[in-house]
Formats: sequence, structure tokens, C-alpha cells
Amino acid sequence: MRCCRCAAEAEPRKTNHIVDMDSCIVIVRRVPSYVCPDCGEVMYTAPVAKQLEQYVQAAKAAIETNNERISQ
Repeated sequence: MRCCRCAAEAEPRKTNHIVDMDSCIVIVRRVPSYVCPDCGEVMYTAPVAKQLEQYVQAAKAAIETNNERISQ
């Protein structure tokens, strides 16, 4: 896979995907990724990106449910 930032050849690696959701941080560990050795850009294949989005949406729903319980 070519880097979308500098066009160097990215290398397959496992990385951590971190999302700051205001009230908490979601961390998905050991995500299959491509990392550019020149600029450090991290890229995901479409299926991996879709799965990450599903994880983040599930975490967001769980946070909202928990916040509703707390406010009752």
C-alpha cells in the first residue's frame, strides 16, 4: 500500500487506534495497519476502517446508555 501523504511504500504493522470521545478515550489495540516508514502516516484497509467505526459507534452507544442511567 502506498502512503496517501508522501507516496512511499507503507509497511504492514499492528498499531493502536485511539479515539477521544470527550468523556472517555476508546483504545483498540493491535489493529492491522499500514505505516509509512518515511512520514509515519497510519492507514487502514476499508474492512478494518469499517470495523473500527463499528467499535467506536458501539462505545458511543454504551457511553450514552451509561450517562442516561447516571442522570436518572
